[in-house]
Amino acid sequence: MGITKDEMMEAGVRAARDSMRNKGEIRIQVVGFSPEHGMVAMDLNDAWGYGDEAKDAALAQVRVLFQTHGVEAFIVTSEAWVTRHTLPKGSTAKDAVRKAEELTKAGHRASQSAERKEVVMIGAGDGDGITWKNFDIKRDAKGKVTDLVEMREACVTMARFDMLCVPTKSKTH
Repeated sequence: MGITKDEMMEAGVRAARDSMRNKGEIRIQVVGFSPEHGMVAMDLNDAWGYGDEAKDAALAQVRVLFQTHGVEAFIVTSEAWVTRHTLPKGSTAKDAVRKAEELTKAGHRASQSAERKEVVMIGAGDGDGITWKNFDIKRDAKGKVTDLVEMREACVTMARFDMLCVPTKSKTH
């Protein structure tokens, strides 16, 4: 593979910081790397405005694009709303995912919560899965973005992106 998941993450963090500082926002994007075709990108902002079915359909298109072009690693960048929920001491990541699923089934939407927090989520993926980093958005007194600071606490990430993790050529032969 020509680029590692860590290198994709570093590139995603740099691009997100630049975009947030210069434009005050980032577009929801998926950028893949193919040894044969180079960079393959798709902007998902338009699909994100039309609900879960539109999001899943857009990601299905991205998966086909990635498979067609032999993408072996990718990054996802997105702004997102999160809310804080405390889990019992000793809870695992699986417990956090289960709690998030329960909240979603109960109709909880972070975007609708008065206690929501805006963050940037960046995922780097390959045939082994996705690694996520989540960032607080720091703003000055005028509201201009000054930095993205990696969060220590875990965020339950967007599981719908797991479908993009296609096996690399070395894992399919």
